[in-house]
Amino acid sequence: MVISDDFARRLGVRPGDRLTLVGSTMNGSMVVRNLTLSGTVRFGVTALDRGALLADVADIGQALDMADAADEVLGFFDHGQYDDRAATRLVDAYNAAHPAEGDFDPEMATLRKASGFGSLVDVMNAASALVIGIFVLAMSVVLWNAGLMGSLRRYGEIGIRLAIGESKGTVYRALLAEAFLVGLAGSALGTLVGFGFSRYLQEVGINIGRMMRNASMVMDDVIRARIAPGSCTIGFLPGLLATFIGAAIAGLAVFRRQTAALAKEFSS
Repeated sequence: MVISDDFARRLGVRPGDRLTLVGSTMNGSMVVRNLTLSGTVRFGVTALDRGALLADVADIGQALDMADAADEVLGFFDHGQYDDRAATRLVDAYNAAHPAEGDFDPEMATLRKASGFGSLVDVMNAASALVIGIFVLAMSVVLWNAGLMGSLRRYGEIGIRLAIGESKGTVYRALLAEAFLVGLAGSALGTLVGFGFSRYLQEVGINIGRMMRNASMVMDDVIRARIAPGSCTIGFLPGLLATFIGAAIAGLAVFRRQTAALAKEFSS
């Protein structure tokens, strides 16, 4: 048997000592078994380092009267993300096709129905929605302000171009072309900078172990990122579209300019 370093220090045991395992079998009877501590390990996850142990499956199965049995089998989606709706459909289909008739018949359940994970899923969904909402609100304010400032700064320029004979459509298309080029350059630069930060997080990461000392959530102490094939597209397109759409909305003011009033505007 192997236990974590922190757990071994708190118990005051060393490799070679014998530990007593007390538990219950799958039939409900009590079991007491002596196991030898063969070593210690550091998982790098605070929740596991506080009290996790590793033991041979065959020995534990024999001790708990669970030979060739499993208390729980985990399944994962191919894309690596938990989808509650897809999981619910899969669980309902499996349980309908394989109804449990005995105490030891397999029964499928979603992550939400697992012990303590339902609230965790809700917290993660709420946190994601909050982050996305704050980001959308901040970007809306930034684009609105950028559109206003751009229109104010170029108010006279647009008037002069209309006064010398350019059509409103030509001026509007020129503004869109400028916005497209600016958005293209800015998105490319931003994608490169973001790729650099993501590369650092993927290879090195940020250690938050000090923040996780009293955490009960099983998660790695090192926050990492993963650069996926679509990462560049996800980082590039929003910046380009946001700049272009912001300029398109702000540029609609060109069509509200009255050509007859340009002389009066310039004289003032």
